[in-house]
Amino acid sequence: MYAHPDDEMIAVGGHLSLFRQALFLQVTNGAPADNADGNRLGLSRDEYRATRALELRAAFAAAGLPEARHRCLNLPDKEAAFHLPDLTDQIAQLVAAEPPDYIFTHPYEGGHPDHDACAFAVHTAVAALPENRPVILESPFYFSNADGTMHTGSFLHEEPGTILTLPLSASQQQSKQAAFAAFQTQRDVLANFPVAVREERFRIAPVYDFTNPAAPGPAFYESFVPGLTAARFSALAAEALQPQAASGAPRQSNAVTSFAE
Repeated sequence: MYAHPDDEMIAVGGHLSLFRQALFLQVTNGAPADNADGNRLGLSRDEYRATRALELRAAFAAAGLPEARHRCLNLPDKEAAFHLPDLTDQIAQLVAAEPPDYIFTHPYEGGHPDHDACAFAVHTAVAALPENRPVILESPFYFSNADGTMHTGSFLHEEPGTILTLPLSASQQQSKQAAFAAFQTQRDVLANFPVAVREERFRIAPVYDFTNPAAPGPAFYESFVPGLTAARFSALAAEALQPQAASGAPRQSNAVTSFAE
């Protein structure tokens, strides 16, 4: 379960042959409501969303898994944090319908609010299971350096002996580079992940306290998501963890769609 079309390639793109029975789930369609990304490319929001879907299909094919099973929850990019209760419900329903042994997702590190929302939804849905809980595995994405720049290639907090590093063979590197190349709209972003093309890193997810910021100081996303701070995300998480009856707020429903449809 990943936030955007392309996140799965960053995390596991070099080992896609191991995921032939997997369901790849994208929480957002990659298109922000303000269409800032599409406007830079001369595309309408619908055109940008469709382009990202086509890029994902091409990336799966380039990485050797053209028949990958994938679905999209169709939230706008940068807005998953505002749908935490509903997002958690949908993940819980999918897990109940097709129980997995493992769920691969994002760490909670304050890099992108959609990444943190994915982590919240997965951990909360799994914690609610009475038994046979899947193992949550995560890969490093990005977080903020002390100077506010993007840090990639490692986890925010790494404990010795907890990281599994899998070097990619020459052929795996080539297929992953081809998958990255399929995302022309994300070329500048993916250029920040050179280590991910040489090796893939995993760990069993630690226990997170989502009601507190992932790290001291501003979250990295505060520089590009106006009005959403680390403290605000934690407040949204705390609210989402309250019983629905206590909150009194009706939950909205977002249809699960498939890029193949």
